[in-house]
Amino acid sequence: MMLSHLQGPSVVFRIAGIAILWLSFISFLHAYLNSDRGSSKKVLMGYMPVITNLAAPLVDQVTRDREPYFEALKFGSFAEMAEAFRSKHIQVAFIIAPVAIALYQQG
Repeated sequence: MMLSHLQGPSVVFRIAGIAILWLSFISFLHAYLNSDRGSSKKVLMGYMPVITNLAAPLVDQVTRDREPYFEALKFGSFAEMAEAFRSKHIQVAFIIAPVAIALYQQG
């Protein structure tokens, strides 16, 4: 008897409206907090965990709220990183000296 006032189309529409508003708010908040914010001074760094001893991820973390922002991208092999560097997907590569010399000689 006490729950009889909670039945009817107006309550259903009210609950649906609140659910839609909540979903819209959460979607907007997610998009705002996860956007790149147009940082034009971002440098993409390629690294391999064995070689850099976590230097690239540390630089990534330290410069996260500063400009220029250095974003670290982890690679599994020198060949992948060299190809990304040649095709200008990354601007910096943490690599060992012999590989750097070979890449320089290849142009």
